Amino acid sequence: MIQNFDFHIHTSNSDGDYNIDEIIKKITENNIEYFAITDHDNIDSIEQLKDKKLNYITGIEFSGRFKKYNMHILGYYLDGDLSKVKLLCDKIKELRDEGWTLKDIAKHIGCAASTVSRILNGKLYVETKDTLDLIIDNLNTLREMYLETGNTEYWRQIIELLPQSYNQTRTVTMTYENIYAMRQQRKGHKLDEWRIDFFNWSDELPHLKELFD
Repeated sequence: MIQNFDFHIHTSNSDGDYNIDEIIKKITENNIEYFAITDHDNIDSIEQLKDKKLNYITGIEFSGRFKKYNMHILGYYLDGDLSKVKLLCDKIKELRDEGWTLKDIAKHIGCAASTVSRILNGKLYVETKDTLDLIIDNLNTLREMYLETGNTEYWRQIIELLPQSYNQTRTVTMTYENIYAMRQQRKGHKLDEWRIDFFNWSDELPHLKELFD
């Protein structure tokens, strides 16, 4: 007899699309006989499932960091005293209210800055507007670690996080004659990069005004 299981489900308490009631409806519709809710760094579903007559295992997906690696670890059977987990979440929110940055909180409690963000966001895993801030925060942390230790593994992680365009080197060779022609052609260009930025840059070149005035 084939049975259907799903032991890795996320709800809207973290980065899932559906709340707990919608998840239960889908579980029923798809004949899932046993399941586990494993939200990222969030245990609200445990309380929400408490009185439901369903076959489920309590769970969570922890986010952490070991040496240079970001890690996600699944944990199950969280049926004991969860007060320490709640205490950690409350402490993080308290530090944030006191003005601590994500980076400082993460360093203080020994976890990744993205974990702090998830806890502070409550029901959201990571808000879209926070994504770039998290990347920049992690890049700055890696940069500081590289400068302190000289370990090239930190530098490698920086390269992996940066968009590909940052990893490319472009060399341009031109003469003043080329620049003059480009300025004549791009006076009314629709792109600010040409009409404004290029002209501002070329205005700073030595002897430009003497040659073209």
